[in-house]
Amino acid sequence: MPAPSSMPGIETGLVDTHAHMFFQDFDRDRDEVFQRARASGVERFVLVGTDAATSREAVALARSREDCVATVGFHPHYADRFSEKDFDELKGLAAEAKVVAVGEVGLDYFKGFSNRENQRLVLTAMLGLARDQGLPVVFHCRDAHEGLISMVCDPEWREVRAVVHCFTGSEAEAAQYLERGFFISFAGQITFKNARALVEVARKVPLDRIFIETDCPYLAPDPHRGTRNEPARCVLIARRQAELHGVTEEEAARITTANAGRFFGPALGIVP
Repeated sequence: MPAPSSMPGIETGLVDTHAHMFFQDFDRDRDEVFQRARASGVERFVLVGTDAATSREAVALARSREDCVATVGFHPHYADRFSEKDFDELKGLAAEAKVVAVGEVGLDYFKGFSNRENQRLVLTAMLGLARDQGLPVVFHCRDAHEGLISMVCDPEWREVRAVVHCFTGSEAEAAQYLERGFFISFAGQITFKNARALVEVARKVPLDRIFIETDCPYLAPDPHRGTRNEPARCVLIARRQAELHGVTEEEAARITTANAGRFFGPALGIVP
C-alpha cells in the first residue's frame, strides 16, 4: 500500500497531545510519519506510555527527538499485573527532564480487562506519583466517569491537574471535569458521522479547555476511519473543532496549542 501523502496543513503549529509513535505499528516508517506530520503543521508530539515497558520506550524516543516529550503511566487494562517493580521504574522515569505528565492512567469499566479494585489501586498509586513529582495527569476513562470523578474530587488530590483524553462521555460528565479545572481532549470520533451526541459535547466545551490528539495508531478520523492513524491527522480534528466553535482553523490551532503549552510546561517547547 502506498504511503499517504501529506495533507494540506494549518499554518499555526499543532500539538498531538496523545500519540503512541513508539508502537510497533510505526517501526517500518516512523521517520516518514513524523515528516508528514510536520509538513501538515503538527510541530510537537506527546508520546504516551501505557505500562512500564512502553513508558520506557516513550521516554527513549522523546530523548532522540527535539520535537517530542513523553508521559509515563500504567493503563487500567493492565492493572491486574501492576507490581512494585513497575512503580519503581515509573517513578525513576518520571524524574526525567523529557517527562511532562503521568499517564495514561485511569479507569475502564467497558472492556473489563482488569479487576475494578485493582484499577482503583493503580490509579491511586499513579495519582500519588503525579502529586509527588509535581506533574499533571493524562486520564483514560471509559464507562467509569462516576468513579473517576469521585476519586479526583477527594481533597487528597486537590492539587492534581489533569486532562481527560479521548473523551466520549456526556455533557454533564464533561461539566464536572471542567468544574474541577481539568482539560478535555477529543480525538477522531468527533469526525464520525454517527457521533452526534459527542459532537454536541465538543461544541459546548470551551475551546480554551480543549486539546487536540490522535491517539495514534488508533481512532483515525473520517475519511480515514479504519486505517492506521498518524499525527498528521490532527489537522482534521482541529478543523472539526474550528467548525464546531465558529472560529478559523488557525485560531483553533492557536488556542489548543497554547492550552497544551500551559498544561505540559516548558519542556514541550511552546513559546507563550
